[in-house]
Amino acid sequence: MSIEQSRSFTAELMCKREPLNFRDLDMATVDIAGLLGRIALAWVSPLAFVATHFLSTQEEEPFLVTRHRNGAPEPGNLLVYFRCYGDYYNIQVRSKHKFGNFLSKHSSGILGAFPAAGGDTTSFNLLDSKGNVVTLDDFENDNVDVYLRARNADIIREMSTSQDDRTWSPYRIFSDKSGDKYVQFNLRILERNVPYPTTDATLTAGEITISASS
Repeated sequence: MSIEQSRSFTAELMCKREPLNFRDLDMATVDIAGLLGRIALAWVSPLAFVATHFLSTQEEEPFLVTRHRNGAPEPGNLLVYFRCYGDYYNIQVRSKHKFGNFLSKHSSGILGAFPAAGGDTTSFNLLDSKGNVVTLDDFENDNVDVYLRARNADIIREMSTSQDDRTWSPYRIFSDKSGDKYVQFNLRILERNVPYPTTDATLTAGEITISASS
């Protein structure tokens, strides 16, 4: 058994003790920095502004989000596999929605669920509250809080979208390039020392059973 397998594990991933989900959102909703850039462009070239705004609103991506309605978080259950490589991890989705995709960065820096892309798939260091890199070896219990730092990049932050919805609060999304503050994620470890699962593997978490065909 390799050190990498002994440090690999499955877990439920949450943020601020609240569920996480993937939702298809267009870039005009989530890319606040891009919107500000296009507004600045409007002063130089109104036609270019219209063109870039039109193109940006056509692209929808499955971004990692959380949101509330009447003070209650949107239900969800994000189960993932943390595959270890030395002291960093690739994070693969093992719950039904976006099954087999990886938690990875969009070109904008925003986290979402994307197909495997070799070296372009984002890997993460797990950091404790003091900023130290940690692995499964350092977790004495099965409920831990960590920060995610994209490899060769910054720690993941959270930010609000520009969504205008009277029923739901704006989405909170996650990025290494912009946001309010570094955000802590919560792990509920389900199984330790887990080999790389096959694409049709079933992940069981207590009363939760998730598979590609369920």
